[in-house]
Amino acid sequence: MGHQFRPEYRQLSVLKENFPDVPMIALTATAIPPEVRQDIVRQLNLADPAVYVGSFNRENLQYAVAGKKDAYPQLIDYLRSNPDRSGGIIYFSSKKRTEEIAERLRDDGIRALPPYHADLPDNYRHRVQEQFIRDEIDVVCATNAFGMGIDKPDVRFVIHYDMPRSLEAYAQETGRAGRDGEASDCILFYSPGDRRKNLIALENDCLDRPDLYSLTVRKLNDMIAFCETVRCRREHLLRYFGETFTGVPCGGACDICLVPGGEFIDGREIAEKIVTCIAGLPGTFGVTHIADLLAGSKNSKILARGGHQNLPSYNSGREYSSDQWSSFIRQLIATGYLDQSSGRYPVVTVNERSRAILSGDENVRLASPKESRARGGE
Repeated sequence: MGHQFRPEYRQLSVLKENFPDVPMIALTATAIPPEVRQDIVRQLNLADPAVYVGSFNRENLQYAVAGKKDAYPQLIDYLRSNPDRSGGIIYFSSKKRTEEIAERLRDDGIRALPPYHADLPDNYRHRVQEQFIRDEIDVVCATNAFGMGIDKPDVRFVIHYDMPRSLEAYAQETGRAGRDGEASDCILFYSPGDRRKNLIALENDCLDRPDLYSLTVRKLNDMIAFCETVRCRREHLLRYFGETFTGVPCGGACDICLVPGGEFIDGREIAEKIVTCIAGLPGTFGVTHIADLLAGSKNSKILARGGHQNLPSYNSGREYSSDQWSSFIRQLIATGYLDQSSGRYPVVTVNERSRAILSGDENVRLASPKESRARGGE
């Protein structure tokens, strides 16, 4: 919550204590989930206040998540295929990569320099902002330091080269696109390995604030669920912020609804194998270990687990690779069929919806596996 990141927020409660009869209003322009709104009421000691929440639905924004492998070729292809869509922001998690990609784009003929991040001088960053607003450059390569207070209504695309750590950050940054109401693209490059990279960064960030770690991990898991979902991304995003969206499919306003049924398979048998495997484990384990079991991996971690290679589920999913099983498991987590704990070593557990899979009462849709490595009767 806000006060967990900035403890001074708690001190605002003295206003109500010292001025109990003075009307008070709390405002935020940031997209926040319902529990945060409740926390604001509690921290400010507001008594039964009226709460007004605007819609988070930006109908002119199209959401898409693309594989991070070969991200740069995909990026340059998008920019060259949309020459009329000048005026966009590309977000990166590191200052070094911001500079590297900006230089590559310039070498490839894109007006993308200079880069923008917090370590640059104020006058330099101000010049970048002015050049962007005046359309003197088409693309700004930036860290999340860029965007606050930028008055440019015709940003046609926001691309995340690296995954944000929370849906709040994602909503805020993509919200800078299309403020003029015209169609705009929001593209995010994602790899399952992003979770581990972000966990390492979060551990370093929370060294002095261990109380924040579980909260930030939960938010990271929510972000990954958005990337892994096989349902409408607009519906998923709005549901996170407490808003019901009834327009599914969203008419092509997200990559999943754009190709309904085109890249998906009936996942009931796959889901049943996963749930059966988890339910039969002598303890709780993470995504990778479960995937390795199903794929019949002979790695040392499987063999070191006291006979896990002898479990009934071992090698029961040999038609897919460990990476593919990991993807299936994460999709089931994203859609609520499995639970995943927070913490440094998250484990996967079954829930009521998992049991519905075993009873055959659930229709499960999964993204079609890529680069299937069927191994026949191995």
